Amino acid sequence: MPKVNRDLPTRFVPLSRQLLAWFVVLALVPMIIVAVFSYAHMSRGLVNVAIEELLSSAHYQNLFIDNWFDYRKMDIERLSESKQILRLLQANDDRYNFMPDEAFEARRAARQFIDNVSTGYDYIEDVYIVDRGG
Repeated sequence: MPKVNRDLPTRFVPLSRQLLAWFVVLALVPMIIVAVFSYAHMSRGLVNVAIEELLSSAHYQNLFIDNWFDYRKMDIERLSESKQILRLLQANDDRYNFMPDEAFEARRAARQFIDNVSTGYDYIEDVYIVDRGG
């Protein structure tokens, strides 16, 4: 019967494989640590950039809306100061004694003026003319 040497390990792993395993472990640990910190830093950075972009976009939207309302206010002021609209309001007021033909002509001129103005805008659908009495 052959003699078995019990002093040798039962499993023999070459030194090159042991070194390779240790180098892989020693290389992966710092890479994992760097990856975790980089991910945390980049995620915070991306959130901050997204917040800044949203705030900037909201600011410009606010400026756009304010500008839009300013222009609509100017349009209303221009319409309210027109002679045709003023004459129409006077024709509908009992304090001014308009003859029926004059009142009809004032309504026709105001209608034509409103039609001419509204063709230049794509958002005007209805125009309501209200005097101070409501």
